Amino acid sequence: MRRRALTWGPVLALVVMALLFGGQLTAWVASLVQPKMPATVAVPAPVAPALVEAEPQWIVPPRPVRVYAPAAKKALALPAAVQADSAKHVLQAARLAADDSPREVTAVLDEQTGETELLVRELPRPWLDLTPRGEAGAYVGLLHGQPTLRVQAWQQLAQIKALRLGAIAAVDVPLEYGSASAFIGVGAKVTW
Repeated sequence: MRRRALTWGPVLALVVMALLFGGQLTAWVASLVQPKMPATVAVPAPVAPALVEAEPQWIVPPRPVRVYAPAAKKALALPAAVQADSAKHVLQAARLAADDSPREVTAVLDEQTGETELLVRELPRPWLDLTPRGEAGAYVGLLHGQPTLRVQAWQQLAQIKALRLGAIAAVDVPLEYGSASAFIGVGAKVTW
């Protein structure tokens, strides 16, 4: 009886896929445990006092301020306590596009006109970011002219400005005939 030689390539690919999947699963479970902002109700934004804490605060004498009608509080899905409080008013609102670049939002009141303006400043990406990020997906396409299912996972290990360093694993499964193939590796990608 002839024994078949064990090839370590597929075994190593499965181990790396399991590790990447485990990392993705761990990050997902951790995101469930961490308190999140509800998607349907506005919550107070975390204030970054370090940005202006060195500056003295002034008291501006009360003057008329332009505000939006009380219905704006409901339209913006503000908390029920804010909607019920007639002393609280909406001065301004803004929606920012989802992006991984840090941004700073500052509210400015013109005391002469009573109007409020929100100013958004995009900050430079940090030189080194060790925040874990990952992605996984399944794709259908053609590989060597044959319909194939690809399952792929990417785990970011570090980010240097726009350069992301991480590990990737992919398995290609032909949908008609043939055997599955796997790819594992480390590398870098640029985001914009």
